[in-house]
Amino acid sequence: MMTAQLQAILDRAIWLAQVRRQEQASVEHLLLALLDDPDASRALLACQVNLRWLRDELLKHIDKRLADGSPTATAPGPAFQRVVQRAAILAQSEGRSTLGGADVLAALFAERDAHAVHMLQQQGLSREAVLQANVRGERV
Repeated sequence: MMTAQLQAILDRAIWLAQVRRQEQASVEHLLLALLDDPDASRALLACQVNLRWLRDELLKHIDKRLADGSPTATAPGPAFQRVVQRAAILAQSEGRSTLGGADVLAALFAERDAHAVHMLQQQGLSREAVLQANVRGERV
C-alpha cells in the first residue's frame, strides 16, 4: 500500500508536468518531486547527494521541454508508471506492506536511459547505495 505522503509526491510530480503544459509526467518530474519526500531525501542526503544541484539540473532539463499552447491533460508517462510499479514489487518482495519514497528512488535506477538516473549517477549514487541507506535505518 502506498503511503498518503507518497501519493502526494506522485500527484506533485504530475502537477509539475501539468503547470509546464507537458502531456506526460516523466521520471525527471518524479525525481524532482521526490526531493520533497522525507523518505527519499533522507536517503539522498545519507549518500551525500547535493540536493540543490540536483534540483537545479532537473529543472533545467524539464524546462527544455516546455510546451506552448493551452494547458493539456497530464498523465504519468510509461517510464514513470514502470518506476512506481517496480517500487511496489520491490516493497512487496521484501514483505513490506507500505511503499515509500526511497523505494521509488531505488526503482528509478532500472530506467537506465533516463536523464534523472544519469544525474544521480553523476553524484555518485547507485541503487545499491539507496538500498543500503534504507537498511541502515534512514527510512521514515
